[in-house]
Order: sequence, then structure tokens, then C-alpha cells
Amino acid sequence: MCGTEVSAAGLPRFWQGDRLRCCGCGVYFTAKAGTFLSGCHLSFRGIVLLALLIELRVPDGMIAAIVEMSRENVRLWRQRFKWAAIKSGKHAERST
Repeated sequence: MCGTEVSAAGLPRFWQGDRLRCCGCGVYFTAKAGTFLSGCHLSFRGIVLLALLIELRVPDGMIAAIVEMSRENVRLWRQRFKWAAIKSGKHAERST
């Protein structure tokens, strides 16, 4: 993307996760583009639910059943969220 701002008319579609076309460069993008969520096929609600369950330390098998994905995908998402937190500098190891 070239950095052109999303128009006011396009903002509702942008925050719903719809694909928009940049009026500056013509590239198609979503709100997830350029983030660690890029390529994710979960809805925003699904992402929030997954993140919440991971943060609450719900076992992967239970999360998989709730969000309807494989245990392996839950494990990978757990790593992805941890990596994103570390990269943003907002990660702190919790003592158990």
C-alpha cells in the first residue's frame, strides 16, 4: 500500500474486514494487511475470541473445539500472538 488514507465512506467496510481498493495505487487490502494477522481467515470476532481464550490459558483442545480449528492451528496461533507481543515490546512472562 502507498499510505493513502482510507476514505470516510470506506471506513465502515474497512473495519468490517472487507477488501478495499486503494485510490492512490490501486492495490487491494484489508484491515489485517501488513499485520501479523495478514492472511488470517478468521473474522475479527473469531480473532478476539481466540486471543481471549489463549490469554485465559484455556487448553488447546478446548479452544480448537470452540473456534472450530485444529489443535495444531491453535498451537500455531498461540505462538503467533506471543511473537507479535514480543515484537511490539508488550510481552511479559507471567509467573505461574
